[in-house]
Amino acid sequence: MSAVLLAGLRGSGKSTVAPGLARALGREWVDLDDLTRGALGCSTVREAWESSGEPAFRRAELVALRRVLRDRPGVVVALGGGTPMIEGFAHVLPEGARLVYLHAPPGVLRSRLAEGDPDRPPLLGRSVLDEIGAVYDARDPVYRGLAHTVVDASGGPGDTLRAVIEACGV
Repeated sequence: MSAVLLAGLRGSGKSTVAPGLARALGREWVDLDDLTRGALGCSTVREAWESSGEPAFRRAELVALRRVLRDRPGVVVALGGGTPMIEGFAHVLPEGARLVYLHAPPGVLRSRLAEGDPDRPPLLGRSVLDEIGAVYDARDPVYRGLAHTVVDASGGPGDTLRAVIEACGV
């Protein structure tokens, strides 16, 4: 039983889809953002990001991922949006782990994030909505290069969950 990791930009549905996928597979799930902020002793991702800085946050994220993959074989992991961008990320993945990229275009992500999420800091010093296109352009090719499967996440959460379950062969 190998781990399943959900990658995608913020707003793609990783944290929404992971619990349903875990139920369908009969496994547990974790949200890597929660583990990372907890490891840094912070109550929110924004607090962890702002108090520790991005390099420390990313190091903590990789340590948390390594630990959860070691201690909980077969776990479903909702990765942080930037986790696959961390140098050394691919080397942390155990043999047989399946990386599923929840792909949604910038317009869809922008509409989902329009309500705002005070826990998510901007990544490029702009507003979260203003930076989506640039973040997408930088991350999409990396996610595609790492993913075993790319799933269209531009529909509703139920549609995305069904597509991921099908991609996992359940």
